[in-house]
Amino acid sequence: KKSIPKGDLLVRLPAQCVLSGESMPESYEYHLKGEMQTRKASAWMRCLASLYKAQHEENKNNFKSYLSSLPNEYDTLLNWTDEEIATSLTGTALGRVVQLDRKEQAMRTRYKIAIQPYLQQHNLLSPEESKEDTTKEFDTFQRACMCLSTRGFHLEVVNNDNSESASTSTSYSGPFLLPVIDLLNHDTEQKCTTLQRDPKDQSFYMIAERNIEENEEIFHSYGDTLTSAQLLQTFGFVSPKACIRAQQEGKETFVEPSPSSEQENTKETTSLTPAVLTKDEITKACLALEASQYASEIRRYMEEERKGSSSDDVEDDVEEDEAWIIPANIDKRDMSSLSIADDHHFLISASNPLTDELVTFCSLLIMPDEAYDDFMSNDPALLDDSVLEDFFLGKMICKALLVASSTKLAEYNLSSTSNSDSSTSNNRALYGLAIRREEASSLQKLRNKVIHISDSLDDSDTVDAVQDYTILQDTKRARLN
Repeated sequence: KKSIPKGDLLVRLPAQCVLSGESMPESYEYHLKGEMQTRKASAWMRCLASLYKAQHEENKNNFKSYLSSLPNEYDTLLNWTDEEIATSLTGTALGRVVQLDRKEQAMRTRYKIAIQPYLQQHNLLSPEESKEDTTKEFDTFQRACMCLSTRGFHLEVVNNDNSESASTSTSYSGPFLLPVIDLLNHDTEQKCTTLQRDPKDQSFYMIAERNIEENEEIFHSYGDTLTSAQLLQTFGFVSPKACIRAQQEGKETFVEPSPSSEQENTKETTSLTPAVLTKDEITKACLALEASQYASEIRRYMEEERKGSSSDDVEDDVEEDEAWIIPANIDKRDMSSLSIADDHHFLISASNPLTDELVTFCSLLIMPDEAYDDFMSNDPALLDDSVLEDFFLGKMICKALLVASSTKLAEYNLSSTSNSDSSTSNNRALYGLAIRREEASSLQKLRNKVIHISDSLDDSDTVDAVQDYTILQDTKRARLN
């Protein structure tokens, strides 16, 4: 009911009121192919077990009131229907991951293989219950997972050689379940406190980091740079700011900021959900270059540019660069020796849309066979976007990325809205729209980048043609005349 000055203690939670996995065993045994194996238990698994233990011993510990205050249901992606995932997260990387996990029943498999044996060995799950493999048992596990995901806290790991603070618990950075503290909501702009731990007594506390006005809600940040997809996947919501932005009519993607405002937009740009282009999607776009006659038009243009102009007028890049027929077997090229070999996709972030990995992959697809073999035989390293200064290679890669990104943008269905009478369904639809728009914005950053590169290779007429995904012969003739 009154203002709180900066530096005042907001809350302190004694160590005995904290649920964590610090006291739970760090390893367990399990059967693999008929043999007994020892596996290290993750911090998450240990905290999960601690929650199970508190629930089993509810009348013998300090957590009865806290456990009874926890919700019976959590609004996370685990409770979204298949239809909601398919429509609201269409085209997104998060939607694809969730659909694949459900199709392969990945969560149930992880539970049976990794989680259940740990719970059994530490008497948190009876063998009889495990043999039954009931839906009720798995539902209990899912509800515990959602509790940890939406309410668990983590601390930044700080190396501290001070012997006074040294303890076995300092190596454990979370998750922690913290009664009262977990009531605080998330807001990166209005946050006024940060979670800290006292090394002397292992209590948790929060101090006002600015003056807090009377009747002002106390916020803290769940993560300053978390994207909307990460917030939804972990906590089950998307920030109000992102939702409002998603509802703006007529703005399917964000406008490219001017150089003067670039620094001001850095934080917002880095927190946008990145898009994903798979290797297959990029390879198909590169293969389509020859089939669409785009490559032959560029080769014809380069030849006519040389023939139709004097040596003084021919653009240096066109005069010096070579053109070639893109090999038909580029999808069979082996890039296993490169650092990009293990990834089946590329993240397209708004802050760095055209990475060296993406440039290298595209270049190796489009290179003639001789250049490809030579590159791969000489201790290959990643290429940067300076290779796109080659006229033919630059044009091909720009075109391929524009085609691949255009196909991807069509998957997002940005005009889709929800007409449900349910507020929950409408919220989920809005969360999905926010993520789709953010991914589309990241793709637009890539498109802006490659169009700028294409612009630097040729004049505005050709750039307009590339943007329209076709180069017409009469446009070429007009330029030569």
